[in-house]
Amino acid sequence: MTSPDAITRRTFNKATATTAVLSAAALSSRLAAADDHEKPLLRAGAAEVAADIPAEGTFLIGPMAKSTGQNDPLYIRALVLDDGKQKLALVTNDLLGFDFAYHDVLVDAIHQRTGIPQPQIMINSSHNHSAPLTIPWSTSWEAKKDKPWHKTLPGQFADVVEEAAEHLTPARLQVSREATQIGVNRRIEAVHGMTMAPNPHGDHVPWTDGLYLTGKEDGWPIGILFSYAAHPVIVHGASKKISADYPGFACNILRAAMRRDDAAGRRPGVAMFAQGCGGDINGAPLASGIDAARGAGRDLGYAVQRGLRREKKYVDGSLRVVNRELRLPLQAPPSVEACEARLAKAPNSGPNQELLAIARAGEPRFLRFPMQAFAVGDELCILGMPHELFAGYQLYANEVSPFKHTFVFAYTNGCEHYIARAADYEMGDRGGYEASPFGAAFIYFHRLACRAEVEGQIKEGMVKILQELKGA
Repeated sequence: MTSPDAITRRTFNKATATTAVLSAAALSSRLAAADDHEKPLLRAGAAEVAADIPAEGTFLIGPMAKSTGQNDPLYIRALVLDDGKQKLALVTNDLLGFDFAYHDVLVDAIHQRTGIPQPQIMINSSHNHSAPLTIPWSTSWEAKKDKPWHKTLPGQFADVVEEAAEHLTPARLQVSREATQIGVNRRIEAVHGMTMAPNPHGDHVPWTDGLYLTGKEDGWPIGILFSYAAHPVIVHGASKKISADYPGFACNILRAAMRRDDAAGRRPGVAMFAQGCGGDINGAPLASGIDAARGAGRDLGYAVQRGLRREKKYVDGSLRVVNRELRLPLQAPPSVEACEARLAKAPNSGPNQELLAIARAGEPRFLRFPMQAFAVGDELCILGMPHELFAGYQLYANEVSPFKHTFVFAYTNGCEHYIARAADYEMGDRGGYEASPFGAAFIYFHRLACRAEVEGQIKEGMVKILQELKGA
């Protein structure tokens, strides 16, 4: 049976395929015609590099097996913005995400190389499942971080930000939002509780946001930053080859749209994907392979182009940044006796051993939740939040934001947990993989699910950071 999201994509393509391709020349002419305003001179630079990860023998989370080759590269990409007073770095990558400790290593490497203050560096991971297991999931995410690429990756993150910063040029920024759907909510209630299956009535984010940057003087493409909210799991277990899944193929579409012949040898534009709040959203069709991911990426790339072609909205102004951190309470563990009984059934289980230690300690546990927000002038905000947030959080941020244009990213600056909604946690053991005490919460190394009140905390935190950024 064809999934509801596949039908939607086909409808979009049938209606727009003949007009979707956006030439960089057409965009540039519009941008050149935009009125100039007396505002701080905003400069931008972008760069990309393929991650130095072995094509063969790298353990992938999708197939839960070692890679047998590489279908397409995994990229690290950077956008640096500078208004003469502030410098911000936004780094995207085609990897699964990182724990806070390793994220701090990456940020420190960027800071040491470029001098950009650490609070002004944002790292977003696509959460791609055809990539190495780099989140603190289960007990085997290369815990020692002793592979050669663990040691070279921080240098590559620093390299790409340094390169972007070295090629800053006066820039114009155009924003867009375009309706599209390549993902489907994956949580639907069954007799035994929440199960992982397509839910056409569940929350999802039905748009892609785009930010197109060009040279202010010559209209030359600098790059496109775009976002969508869905797990990159269209390849997943259908292939043991490394791939960036649908985000990588969407970047290919946009890179081609920006490509122009240039006798002066100017740098090509960089296409960057940032992951939204897709914790409960799967890219579709799930686990269908490389060709299916290529098709979904094509559709997403065309949607970004449609939005930029139609909207003609520009932003400008000074740069601002605000950081705020929450402490989210985790649920209490089972009783010591219940934990001992679990361990007796599986005495070699590391997670059960850790859960027993938590129960014996009897102390409240919390999860870090750092929030980071960038602003360009009074109209554009980029809000980055950690972990695997459900789509409802992005929808809420969009409703309460005081900015005209609000991009919302999850999987940003660290990923150590799922963040479900209050109603999901209140289902207890029936809450499904993402929200029940012995689902993903037990597999992630905190071993405990969040308490239901975290939804209210996060929503309050989003309102406060957005208001603070607006007034900064």
